[in-house]
Amino acid sequence: MSERLAKKVLLLGWDAADWKIIQPLLEAGLMPNLERLVSAGVMGKLLSLQPMLSPMLWNSIATGKRADKHGVHGFTEPDPMGGVRAVTSTSRRCKAIWNILTQSGLRTHVLGWFASHPAEPINGVCVTSQFGSARGIALGEPWPLPAETIYPAPLAETLAQLRVHPSTLSKNPSSGAVFCAGVRRSKLEGSAAGRQENDGATAAKREPEPRDGAAEFRYF
Repeated sequence: MSERLAKKVLLLGWDAADWKIIQPLLEAGLMPNLERLVSAGVMGKLLSLQPMLSPMLWNSIATGKRADKHGVHGFTEPDPMGGVRAVTSTSRRCKAIWNILTQSGLRTHVLGWFASHPAEPINGVCVTSQFGSARGIALGEPWPLPAETIYPAPLAETLAQLRVHPSTLSKNPSSGAVFCAGVRRSKLEGSAAGRQENDGATAAKREPEPRDGAAEFRYF
């Protein structure tokens, strides 16, 4: 293998982010963490693909191919019973970057990427886009974790207990909490799974195990 440019790479996806909204917030000092990233790196506007359907676009990012090649065309797809379901990872017809990294012997984690369910077996941890979904489930009601949401499966029971119901999320940007795919960062870091695999479910990185790449989709 040729010399690597970086020991680790973290790819964060921020859906619908627009510099027209972000720039005034940066100038007002309301996004200091992003300001540090911009100041120490490079920023620019990217020309998106059309139509602007998030699952299609994020799978183009993950595969480097357009929708006619990768096979993910929107938010939903027909299910085998003749109905409609959320688009799945089984519709993707080519390798995503986490598949390529795994085949190259590198460790990689995937969190909440569009159309990542069911979880794929990779050399790392996969937490799918269904992890934090609570549609139709009120606070306090049973909230089962969909099958095949986590890989490896032994992490599922522990991570399921760390979910935060969307109705409890603070809208106060100064609350100090970071929410990622329904997991409260402070809650995860204190858990056994968090100490062992915390970069499989949050951007707080204290992993004792090596990681070469990570792909993460985040709602703000």
